[in-house]
Amino acid sequence: MSRSAAIEAFLSTGVAPVSWDAWDADAEAGGRSMRRILQRILSHRASGAPLGRRPSPRDAGRQLVVRASAMLDGLLSFEEAAQLKAVLPGHVRVVTVDGFEERVADLSLDDAWCLANIVLEDMGAPPLSDAAPQLDGLCVGDHVWVPPGAFRPPSERVDVLVHEVAHLLHTVERGRLGLSGGGPVLCVPAVHHETFAYACELWACREVRSPDARAKLEDIVQDIVLADARVSRSHLLALLRQAEVEGWTALLQLEDTA
Repeated sequence: MSRSAAIEAFLSTGVAPVSWDAWDADAEAGGRSMRRILQRILSHRASGAPLGRRPSPRDAGRQLVVRASAMLDGLLSFEEAAQLKAVLPGHVRVVTVDGFEERVADLSLDDAWCLANIVLEDMGAPPLSDAAPQLDGLCVGDHVWVPPGAFRPPSERVDVLVHEVAHLLHTVERGRLGLSGGGPVLCVPAVHHETFAYACELWACREVRSPDARAKLEDIVQDIVLADARVSRSHLLALLRQAEVEGWTALLQLEDTA
């Protein structure tokens, strides 16, 4: 496969070439080339995008902690919530057009491709292809990766920061976040990872609104855009209804609520 064909296939699917023959079998050089092309595309499209080159907020870490605090306090002990709030600022990566190539240098190509699409969406530009997933952020390694738009005030249905920190809680080893013990911070069955993240996101959005300004849970769950087909709206609605009675801990009852 020629370089141009390999590049076109990658941009269309996010899947790295099986063979790097066009780069003399040098996968590292090929990967650098792919990331450089992603950077060029972002830079080119930023000039005509409605929102253009959006900068990273100076206080990204502090904002992340503020937005995630209610969730941490509701799901963890006081001591563990405090420990996580202290280290969370070091686990957020804001991805922008400027410096994109360097920012994603250590990520897999498929994750870099997803983040490029997230940045394009954030600045109002079209995605790299129709195959691009509808994502607003990623949890990769032990970091939350989000675009600048994630720091806009949350709506009644969307808080990207809470959603991605929820994923951090069930994927990252406790020791990596300064906590004692083994395994992730919270044990959430893999099949329910996205359900848990959406439930946390929606409940956090609901908590900050006054009771008389809250829409019906049924309407909220019906209207949200789900990026994962495994998420059941009825399951999600049942969790949120239970949270109205029990609070945050109800969102961990993922095996019992169906």
